[in-house]
Amino acid sequence: MSVLVSDFDGTLLDVRKRFTKALLTTLRSLSIDVSFDQLMELYNVSLNVEDLTKALGLELSHQDLQQYAVRIDDEFFANWRHSRMIPGVVDVLETVRPKLKSMRLITSRGRIRETRLEVRYFGVEHIFDRVLTRGDLALAEGVEKIPLYPFLPHRQRLIKLALSDLKNYNKVWILGDTSRELEAGKGLGFETIGVLSGFAKREDLEPFADHILDSAADLDQVID
Repeated sequence: MSVLVSDFDGTLLDVRKRFTKALLTTLRSLSIDVSFDQLMELYNVSLNVEDLTKALGLELSHQDLQQYAVRIDDEFFANWRHSRMIPGVVDVLETVRPKLKSMRLITSRGRIRETRLEVRYFGVEHIFDRVLTRGDLALAEGVEKIPLYPFLPHRQRLIKLALSDLKNYNKVWILGDTSRELEAGKGLGFETIGVLSGFAKREDLEPFADHILDSAADLDQVID
């Protein structure tokens, strides 16, 4: 049987408004005058602050970047009520669950407790056998913290950790909304499913996606 390893933000959970509000507050704290509408237009640029500021025509100092990293994380979690599950996702996850050996949820968020509370609040805790964050990866590797960037190395280790207790599966599906998430799965030899509900456009996903769906609500078109 096969295993599904799914991302959370942008893949199952719509965080566009949440992230944009967090970004707006963070940039304004650095005396950068931007509007909510400007940032919404840049939503598909990247989560990486360097990509975002380049798109805005801005240049941040090293001190600003450090302040940004701390503030954006705080603001993202403070704005959690602006998130919502992508329509149809919970139903389709429950539909495909019996067809799979296991379902695992991974996220590159660093905060463990807050993430688990959200997974419970948004009604998907019962669907996944394991929920793992970048914070869990740090605990498993015996280090205090694992940086978000570079993204690919920690993401591949997170996927491996999610599968570490499983045996006798014949396929792994990697579900995600960014090219880097899919690249991580593809680099490990797994089959990848990209969704257009999050942080990337079709042309970004195509080099690393075996399948591209409008949203995870269409997952039963691939896993049947």
